[in-house]
This record gives sequence, C-alpha cells and structure tokens, in this order.
Amino acid sequence: MENFVAVVASTGTKNAPAVAFYLKNGLLKTVETRITEHLSLTFFKKQR
Repeated sequence: MENFVAVVASTGTKNAPAVAFYLKNGLLKTVETRITEHLSLTFFKKQR
C-alpha cells in the first residue's frame, strides 16, 4: 500500500471489532450516517 493517497472504509457503527481495527490502524472517524432507526454507518479515512 505504498502508493495510496487515501484509504476510506465504513462499517456498521455497532461493529465494535471493526471500529477498533480501523482506529488502531490510524484511520480517523469522519462521519456517522443513520440509515434506518436501527442501523447507522461510520466512515473512516486515512490520508497518506
């Protein structure tokens, strides 16, 4: 992954293992979007 400009990822907000993985690997939380009453997505981004 040496030639990347940015990495963007998303997961279900309540998916604690995935959220922890992204944060541990240097991605920053950018936005949380509610999809339905019971589902929201969290987006992450890491700039090079």
